[in-house]
Amino acid sequence: MLGQFVRSALGRFGGAALAVGLVLATLGADVGCEPRRGATLRARAGCKFPSPRLLAAIALFIASAVSAHAQSDWTGVVSSNWFLSGNWIGGVPRLTTNANIDTVTPNSTAISSSGAQAQNLGVGQSGTGTLTIQTGGTLNTSFGAVGNLPGSLGRVTVTVPAPAG
Repeated sequence: MLGQFVRSALGRFGGAALAVGLVLATLGADVGCEPRRGATLRARAGCKFPSPRLLAAIALFIASAVSAHAQSDWTGVVSSNWFLSGNWIGGVPRLTTNANIDTVTPNSTAISSSGAQAQNLGVGQSGTGTLTIQTGGTLNTSFGAVGNLPGSLGRVTVTVPAPAG
């Protein structure tokens, strides 16, 4: 069970979770108890074991304080401009930042010049999100999801100039 927790935490929180797992494994070890051949549960009753609830609380506290990736969440408070930090909680996303667009009010998200980036981008990750990439706008991301979770709604629109002529 502990190994499964550590593998899961490593996937989500990176190398810092390994330290958490090692601490938990140490805390979970029998303290001051040498197992005797044929010992019954009553014979071991004097041994002290950390509470599973305590171990879970410690794990959750440490795991919640350690994050492998920064995250930015769109608010659109200032305008629809992707590049204004006032529109984001956590600052304008970079290639090392995950970004979520889960609101269309007061302003939906628009990219109208080159250079927008995010490591992982969720448009409508757990709510309603809209992203418009206008003529001249570019977005570089490692992974993107639109309308990812049940009940969410995402929309991405890419505009192109009308053909000349």
